Amino acid sequence: MVNTISTIGFNVETVVHRRSNFNMWDLGGSERIRPYWTSYLGGMSAIIYVVDSNDELQFESSWNVLNKFLEKVPDDLPLLVFANKQDEIEAHRVSAICEALRLNQLRGRPWYIQATSARTAAGILEGLDWLDTTLHKD
Repeated sequence: MVNTISTIGFNVETVVHRRSNFNMWDLGGSERIRPYWTSYLGGMSAIIYVVDSNDELQFESSWNVLNKFLEKVPDDLPLLVFANKQDEIEAHRVSAICEALRLNQLRGRPWYIQATSARTAAGILEGLDWLDTTLHKD
């Protein structure tokens, strides 16, 4: 068990999973930091977007942020959405989050949504499995 806090700036971690070495940039989500996200777009091979499944009031805002970001990246970049906090009682189902983020409207972009819990690590490996398979289809 690790106590976490929200990302204030930017963190970089390397994660090795199956055939992939992921250099993951954890970009803080506060509104004043978002304009700097575009500085990290070069060389990107996938997007992992984390949504708080327990905070329905933020779903619309989360869609707006994701949509603006996706407009700035190539359409063929895979998108993995982690529907986090699924271990909490008030967490919304993945299907509701999928609908709120309008994932079914994405055209030409491979995407996948995975129920997760950062607290227990449930679902994280499954999401990374999908991403690894998607990136190594050839």
